[in-house]
Amino acid sequence: MKLVLLEDEQPALRHLMRMIEQVAPHTAIVAHFDAVESAIDWFQSNTDYDLVISDIQLSDGLSLAIFRQVKMTKPIIFTTAFDQYAIEAFKVNGIDYLLKPVKAEELSKAIEKYKTLFNHNNQPPLDIKKLIKQIAGQEKVYRARLLVHFRDELKSIPTDNIAFIHSENKTSHLYTKAGEMFILDQNMEELEAQLNPQVFFRANRQFIISFSSIKSNHQHFNGKIKVLLTLPTKEEILVSRERATEFKTWLGN
Repeated sequence: MKLVLLEDEQPALRHLMRMIEQVAPHTAIVAHFDAVESAIDWFQSNTDYDLVISDIQLSDGLSLAIFRQVKMTKPIIFTTAFDQYAIEAFKVNGIDYLLKPVKAEELSKAIEKYKTLFNHNNQPPLDIKKLIKQIAGQEKVYRARLLVHFRDELKSIPTDNIAFIHSENKTSHLYTKAGEMFILDQNMEELEAQLNPQVFFRANRQFIISFSSIKSNHQHFNGKIKVLLTLPTKEEILVSRERATEFKTWLGN
């Protein structure tokens, strides 16, 4: 099976790709786009794919605009944090509508639904009213607390008390603003997808930092940015040249 992904949030894209590898390991991702314009150009000249998984809100508009301009003959699984586009989504070949944060079990069921419907050349029987009822009133919700290990206990840490998260030896360590350290079960990719991107930024592979814990930022060599936090870290926090623009935009927002 060949997939095309439309997603403009990098943490969500990485999370989605990890889940696809988990629930459909023999799937090939032939293209992915974060913008309407570039996706339209590609779809107009490419048909060698089986299924599209598309966020509705892309960096330059709604993905629905793509499917209004391009005649789609392949099915689409939509993902979104909002429910108001559900009806129109099903008018442009949608076979399922998953609310973010997407869960592996839900994605697996959607892919199995695709296989069942299209392996038998059937048109998907869509119960739009039922689907809208299921998702009505729900919005994307980020974690307000994280569960950590504390000696022989489990303890909940409010996310607004997190200074940064550091990955060391493939283990995620949470540091509070008071300097306490706790071990987390989740890896950095999972945490990045669960934390509010307006508050937290994935500075590099080792660090997720909180905006409120930033002390200062400095231009570094080769276009990198060095970040100093109010809580000292054992390693320097460097934002790569490739992510520097994204980091500056995040600081401005």
